[in-house]
Amino acid sequence: MGGLYGQKEQAYLLSEWIDRLVANENDFSFVKYEVTDLPPFLNTNQGFWATNKKPATGKMVRFYFENPSLKGIELIVHYMSYTKGFR
Repeated sequence: MGGLYGQKEQAYLLSEWIDRLVANENDFSFVKYEVTDLPPFLNTNQGFWATNKKPATGKMVRFYFENPSLKGIELIVHYMSYTKGFR
């Protein structure tokens, strides 16, 4: 996906080093992010043994990346966080 280059020590990062790091022109770069509720993935109309009748709840975060040399291609990374105890 990409990142920043020029970090000499790989075991840790100090904030004062960040201004000296550079991006590679062939990497994808961050564009934006979105936070939404989790969409329903499965039909939860169960008529038998399942005690939980509600769909899972939580948040989904999408991170959008683009590469200027790859016009029309957008990389989207999805992270989902489920609410604990969603009964």
